[in-house]
Amino acid sequence: MNGETRRTLRLLLSVVSLLLAGLVAACGSVSDQTRPTSNPTSHATQPASSPAAPKEPGGATPVVDDASWKKVREEGTVMVIVTLNIPYRPEAELGSQREIDAQRAAIVAAQDQLIASLTAGHAEVNTRMTLFPQIVLTVDEPALRQLADSPLVTSVQENKLSAPTSRVTRDRTSV
Repeated sequence: MNGETRRTLRLLLSVVSLLLAGLVAACGSVSDQTRPTSNPTSHATQPASSPAAPKEPGGATPVVDDASWKKVREEGTVMVIVTLNIPYRPEAELGSQREIDAQRAAIVAAQDQLIASLTAGHAEVNTRMTLFPQIVLTVDEPALRQLADSPLVTSVQENKLSAPTSRVTRDRTSV
């Protein structure tokens, strides 16, 4: 597989991940779901929230999924989707183009601020989202730890394909 094909697949994976995150956000969160805490050695869980839901300023430490910690330790780097801690509403709910432009500018500013704050280890920008308060980065373990502790971040999850959450079957009836 050549480099261009890999870049295309990475971009496609990012788009699919964002579409799934948007679908989860649109459907709302289920209160009895859980997700791992950001402490890589802890097995405790806390209530899940939609990926795009911002935490309150001064809120809990951002969550880094266990898969990200495992992969960065095994392979040295991991590609992650970082959800930024800024107010966000789907553009369809915003009242005017001015509000849409302001929200997009806030997303860009938050991305810039996060990138500038990553001084530990290595972090490479893969994709800057324009419609969602998210950014896709490839990071090493020191940079992942910095993301986990950052007040600019709500959540960090490995950028990978996920299994479907429900199974769709077709009724095959013979005639």
